[in-house]
Amino acid sequence: MTKYLIQIFSLLYLFLIKISWTRFYKLYNKKSKNVIWVYHPGSISKMIEYLGRSIIISDWSIVNSFLYHSIDFRICFGRNIGRVHDCNIFYHPSFQLTNYLNFNEYPAFLVGIATALENQKNTLFLNSRELKLWENKCYMHETFSRLGISQPETISLNTNEMNSFTEFTFPLFDKRSTFAR
Repeated sequence: MTKYLIQIFSLLYLFLIKISWTRFYKLYNKKSKNVIWVYHPGSISKMIEYLGRSIIISDWSIVNSFLYHSIDFRICFGRNIGRVHDCNIFYHPSFQLTNYLNFNEYPAFLVGIATALENQKNTLFLNSRELKLWENKCYMHETFSRLGISQPETISLNTNEMNSFTEFTFPLFDKRSTFAR
């Protein structure tokens, strides 16, 4: 617990000191077409969890990049992203963006959200195709195989197959949906 608290305070320190707040207020524009989608904790316990994970670094590094390059932006928190149309959306894909909705298969849900946002004429960074490749390991391996890209021997199993399959060779890497968190 002490290590966790030290990590949280270290991240807060970096966040408060390293961000140029004058530049932040100068470039922040509520009507900007550049939208940074950030996780919205919703409760104190979720805020502490958010502060203790590396996603906060990813989220605020996007903000810092906009500040560094003097690009105007606005921030959209959590579920409010569905109101955004005709914009450029920058985000760090994470189970925390869907965590409050209690989906086990967050990668499929995130791809669905990305597709819906693209259907609203938004440009996403990562787009739905990139996100699917990044988050869905079965799809990634199938794509690599189809393109002839070298990769370790891979067996993709669904949950039912996983419980009955016994012919594993070593080394073995087990990537279940619960491990993605």
